[in-house]
Order: sequence, then structure tokens, then C-alpha cells
Amino acid sequence: MSKIWDSLTAHAVHSHVRKEHLSNLVPDRLMLAPGNHTAGTPRFLRSISRLLSVASVAFSNLHADDCKVDSPVPFTGLLTMKNGECAVIRHLCRALNLVLLTVLTACSQSSKDAQADQLTVFAAASTTDVMQKAAELFESQTGTRVHFSFDSSSNLAKQIKAGSPADIFISADEKWMDDVASANAIKSASRQDLLANELVMIAPAGKPFTCQFTSDFKFVENLPNVKKIAVGDPDHVPAGVYAKQSLQKLRWWDSMQPLLVPAKDVRAALRLVEIGEADAGIVYATDAKSSAKVTVIAAIPSDLHDPVHYPVAQCTDNVHAAEFIDFLRSPEMVKVFESAGFRVLLPIESP
Repeated sequence: MSKIWDSLTAHAVHSHVRKEHLSNLVPDRLMLAPGNHTAGTPRFLRSISRLLSVASVAFSNLHADDCKVDSPVPFTGLLTMKNGECAVIRHLCRALNLVLLTVLTACSQSSKDAQADQLTVFAAASTTDVMQKAAELFESQTGTRVHFSFDSSSNLAKQIKAGSPADIFISADEKWMDDVASANAIKSASRQDLLANELVMIAPAGKPFTCQFTSDFKFVENLPNVKKIAVGDPDHVPAGVYAKQSLQKLRWWDSMQPLLVPAKDVRAALRLVEIGEADAGIVYATDAKSSAKVTVIAAIPSDLHDPVHYPVAQCTDNVHAAEFIDFLRSPEMVKVFESAGFRVLLPIESP
């Protein structure tokens, strides 16, 4: 008995299987913790497969005399092993190992197949509603599930450059798409401008005021009750960058900067106005249209800031990425985008 066990543990060392793992593989412990079956099964099966490989080699190196024992073998639960039974057990180990390897292969293939029918899209926060609708329609037609990460374009760009697994990136401005492109994190040939938007000033519903977007209008002097203005952070959020450009061109920036409440993205700026934490806000027209809790004061003239374009590009070779981008230009999605207040750009309008 001792020779059998010594042979097993010796081969375990050479096979990188810890000796204590062998001693733990007695029948009452040969199971997974509750709730971990799905996540733990492949690792568990690999461990058993490795053990069976070790056992098979160990039994093949035992002589007939070594097998003349009548005591149980700890990890197998077999009652006795008599002369000549080592070969049978060796073949049994090999057969079980083959079965386990087949299961592992099936599990691996199943995982790959599941991933092949999924798509991960990193999209600007202002596209949340329309992209969720796009995913719903796309999945119903193709069976491909679309997962999203919505955030400011700047944060998404940084995550993609850091290696986050995005298949598609939809930015709310050209700058952050350029930033990702400079890191070779997109398929440059797939890049195109998809949507256009407008910038508007809003106020909480029921609390309108009058504002003229001309350099002659003195905003702070004429609107003393507007003490807080929510915007996307002008340092990196596209909507905030566009807002800053507009205020600078109107020569309002210096007087209005103390009133600004920077938000992490444009949807966060919208929420501040919705709940009355800000007296006004500068957001996209599509964001304002999506909320019944705000009122639009006026559209900000487009010549005061850079064009609000949404470029899209593939980040990986996922077979469904190009399909999804093409789907975004389908007639049914054009209706969805226009209903939300976006303008769909023709491919020839893309750079």
C-alpha cells in the first residue's frame, strides 16, 4: 500500500500536483462548494484529469508484487486490489481521463460559442436610450446579444486604451475617437460619423426664463436668480467642452464660470436640473427631449462650438461588430434616432 501511495505522490510532484491535494481527494470531499458548480466545474475537472494522469503513470510503474494488498486505496474508494488488478485500474484511469478531457473540450467550445453570439459596445452616455433600443431590435433579428457600457466619451476612451474588452466604440466627439485611434485601439477603416446632435440650455420644468445667445446679452446681470448651471465637466466631457466653447465665444465664460456645476457626464448634468439641484443646464437636445422634468430655454447656435458628431468604430474583429454598425444605419434605426432628436449622418459626410 505504501509503495502505491509513494508512487502516486512522487509522480504528483513531477506533474505539479500538490501532495496534499491527493490526500484531500477522498470520497467525502470529492465535490464542489454549493453555488459554485458553474464557475468551478472546469477547474475541478482539470484537477481530476491531472490526478488520473498521475495515477495512470503510477500504476504503470508498479510491479505485480506491489499490488498484492487487501486494504482500501484512500483516494479511489476501491475495496481491494489483488494481483493483476493494477492494469485494470490503469486502463480505468485512462478511460476516465479521456471522458473528462472530452467534457472539458465541450465546456470550452460552449464558452467560445456563447462569446461568439455576444457584442460589447462602449457608447457615450447621451446615446443610452437609442442604443438600448437598437440592441433590443438587433437581438430580436439576429439572436446576437449586445452588452453596453455607457459613460462619458473620455472615460470610455481611457478604458479602451487600458485594454477593456470593447468591440465597438461610439464617441460623442471626434477628439476621443482620435485619442483611441492614436493608440491603435480601433479598426481605422471602420471609423465613420454616425450621428449629429445640438446643444441646448434647459431649466427645471415650470421654471423657464428668457435668454439670448448673443455677446450683447449679459447673462449674469440679467438672470440673477440663475445661481447654478449644470454642465458636463468642461475639462473632458464632450458636452461640457462644447458648452465652454460657446460661452467663450459669447464672452460669457469668465462671468459664468463660478456658476458652473461640473458633472461626470451629460446625463448627470441633466439629472441635476431634473431634481432642482441646478437652476439651469447645458445639455444635448436629445437629452432634453428625453425628460419631462426639464424645459428647453433655447438652442445654442451651432456656430458657437465644434460640430456635435458621434463617430463609431470597431475595436475588434468580432464578426457581429460590422453587422451592428450597418444595422445602426437601417431605416428602422434612422426612425429611432430621428424620433429621439438625432440627425443620422450619411457615410459620405464622415471624414
